[in-house]
Amino acid sequence: MRKHMNSKELHILDENLAKIQMYWSNSKGQFQELVEGAVENDRHHAYRTFLMMALLLSLMSILGMLLLILIFVSGKPRLERNTFESILAKDPTLTPEQVRAAIAELKSFI
Repeated sequence: MRKHMNSKELHILDENLAKIQMYWSNSKGQFQELVEGAVENDRHHAYRTFLMMALLLSLMSILGMLLLILIFVSGKPRLERNTFESILAKDPTLTPEQVRAAIAELKSFI
């Protein structure tokens, strides 16, 4: 933003437009009538808009990162959590039929 506001092209454009009482409005993206203080006001407005957008997007990015962290920390997937809380992970003496039944029961919750 700052590089554009101080660019050689913008200064030349504004100098040429000043010859016909106009200037390039960075905040509106169009030609405007030149009045006293208009260029400075427009540049201030464009810079303030840029800062507000940068702040808003930064806050949204931080919020998104916190939500992702919350999702990752919130726990294991349901099947994994239920499997490790089930009889399959607690009783080593299960028969093959009991193992199949426990797996069928766990898969039914998905």
